[in-house]
Amino acid sequence: MPRSWSGQRATALSTLLFVSVATSATSATSSAAAEEEEEAAGGIVYAAPPECPAKRELLAAIDARSTPAHDVDHRTFRVTIERAPGGAWEGRLEVVGASQVPRTARAAECVAVVRTLALFVVIARTPDPSAETTDGTGSAAPPAPARQPEPEKARAQARPAPSVRPARRSHFRSVASVRPSVIVGTSSSPSSASSTPATGVRAQNELAWLPARGLLAPQLRLSLGTASFDTRVSSGTASFRFRTGRLEGCAAVDLGLGLELIPCVGGEIGDLVARTSNLPIAVRASTRWEAASVGAGLRWWILPWISLGIDLVALVPFTRKKFGVVDPARVIYAVPATFFDLGGVVGVGARFD
Repeated sequence: MPRSWSGQRATALSTLLFVSVATSATSATSSAAAEEEEEAAGGIVYAAPPECPAKRELLAAIDARSTPAHDVDHRTFRVTIERAPGGAWEGRLEVVGASQVPRTARAAECVAVVRTLALFVVIARTPDPSAETTDGTGSAAPPAPARQPEPEKARAQARPAPSVRPARRSHFRSVASVRPSVIVGTSSSPSSASSTPATGVRAQNELAWLPARGLLAPQLRLSLGTASFDTRVSSGTASFRFRTGRLEGCAAVDLGLGLELIPCVGGEIGDLVARTSNLPIAVRASTRWEAASVGAGLRWWILPWISLGIDLVALVPFTRKKFGVVDPARVIYAVPATFFDLGGVVGVGARFD
């Protein structure tokens, strides 16, 4: 007897429901089995919401950051991503079966969390270079022999690096010095007082500009000094004193080893004062003194701020006065045509930009 239409439909629905349930159970069983098989063999277990990148994108990110390793890492890494309460994404990486603390990452976008966890996996898989390698029997393998450098490279490594000297800069130098001196005038008559040497001292200051390059340094010198000498006049004495100021333009030539040659040219002005004593009439006479100067000197810098030197200056007076006495009347001093001023110098200097 044929079945009714309603009975046949019920039977078909039951069969379809059974097949669907069986298929779902089989799929879940297969997924769980695959996950267990993946954990047993070592790999990546990935669990994330549909909004996040797929597992293949995680694996691609791991492969892009990995370098070839000698040994395969058989551990299983579980990557889990969930939505955090604040709306951000939070991911966690843990090694299955290990007691390590899971590593976490948090970001506003899930793709950023995936990339961070991929980097964590690469770091965890990277072998420790300080770990000792073994030869398969458990004992440490002997270290590889050190590579001997090539002869040319060894010589290059042994060669000391060239020293770098600091660049020299232009600067000014000021020197204050004291110059004791002896002044001798030329005279055609050896017995004349014109050839009597005068002794004195000068205080002088020099300002020089030392260029960064070159051996010549322009210099300006200003000095004040006095010199005197005495001569016998009958039963008395006549004293003469020079009081002058001298301005010179110079050029310091660097000779090396702290030595400098300094030629100068300039002029001086002042007065020449004469006095007599122990004579019937005491006299004081004064005349203006003007002379041109030319000379040269040598300086030795024993320290960066102390110098010793010697110089010789020729003086040519513009006027040649004569001094005389009466009873009997005669000339006791006539200014000679040329003086030679020989002096020693002790100076203290300072440099500034």
